[in-house]
Amino acid sequence: MIGNVALDVVIGLVFIYLLYSLYATILMEIISSILGLRARNLCYALSRMLMDEDDLGSSGSNFLARLGTTITRFTGKSWNLKNPELYNKFFSQPSIKYLSSGGLGHRPSYLSAENFSKALIDSIKVDRVEVGELLKIQLGLRIWAITKEEEPTAGPEQLVIAGQIKKLLDQRNPDLVQFRTLLEQWYSGIPMDLEFDIALPSEQSDTIRQIESMLHDANNDLVKFKILLENWYNDTMERASGWFKQTTQAILILIGAGLAVGFDVDTIKIMKKLSKDTEAREQLVQMAIDFNARNEGLIQKMNNGKDTLRVENQLNTRLDSLSSIKQTLEADIQSARSMVVTPPSDDSSIFGYLLTILALSLGAPFWFDLLNKLVKLRTSSAAPARSGGEAGSIDSDVSNRNIINRVG
Repeated sequence: MIGNVALDVVIGLVFIYLLYSLYATILMEIISSILGLRARNLCYALSRMLMDEDDLGSSGSNFLARLGTTITRFTGKSWNLKNPELYNKFFSQPSIKYLSSGGLGHRPSYLSAENFSKALIDSIKVDRVEVGELLKIQLGLRIWAITKEEEPTAGPEQLVIAGQIKKLLDQRNPDLVQFRTLLEQWYSGIPMDLEFDIALPSEQSDTIRQIESMLHDANNDLVKFKILLENWYNDTMERASGWFKQTTQAILILIGAGLAVGFDVDTIKIMKKLSKDTEAREQLVQMAIDFNARNEGLIQKMNNGKDTLRVENQLNTRLDSLSSIKQTLEADIQSARSMVVTPPSDDSSIFGYLLTILALSLGAPFWFDLLNKLVKLRTSSAAPARSGGEAGSIDSDVSNRNIINRVG
């Protein structure tokens, strides 16, 4: 087989990286599915939206809290958030509660913007008052702090008013005028019309103030208000996708470290082996070419499989698909390892392992795309060489016949 030695070594090394990257990605997806990491990431994103950030005072404490949140983000919780009442009420809504499977991952892993806006509005508004939908939302925003289970900033008189408002909410048809009177007393005698068009106090929840601001931007139009809520959710989900990638990247690095050491995937040793062993190099290159031709849609198949995680009852199907691909890869890895195995006496280098870990962290799509380009480059460079060889053979035959004719 005619080929450039350096190119063949690179193809062999890239093929090794691809096999182990695919294996690491599949292991990461299985771990993610079993532990419900997508659901945890969604919960974390929603907690950032619906809870308030706690000011811990010193910059050192804030730094430690943010560092702890970054490390434990995969749990779906944050160390520096407070006021979870709206967050808890949001997840108690039927439209959210029944999206989950009720299993290990008891929270949904996917939520549409429409479901978010509906559940949030249902969490805020006061249903028992016989007024329009918009007034129910406005009223709910203003009594939110009053109806919290604990209000540490409230004085004795305000606690009495809060108790009266809670009793009023328990009635079947609360009186709107009485509501207005109690709210005026709560907000230090500020007159309030039936539209409750007053600013929220500065000590109010940041989240409630954010929602109130969007309601004001919508000019008290319910349809526009829902659109603004959905835009807010979509913007947060874009950032949440980045958070999830950071989490999975960290998991990939840990898995890559385990594979590099456990399977003795030392980049430097593999390069030396492929550079010296012609037979191993040619066999590995042929394996890479066959694998590339046989698995053109593998990456696309794995990416499409990720979308099925939006539907939690397809979790078992997803795991079965990944397990099937994993078994096939294990056979390919075993074959590839047999070609680049080195004697046990050959010392492994930490630097070689680090190079492997770094390479695996780049992900399978990167190495699959690179392998595809290298195989095409090798094929295109080999074709002119074969054409030139055939042309030279024809010219030689013609010349030989001419010599024979002259001699004869």
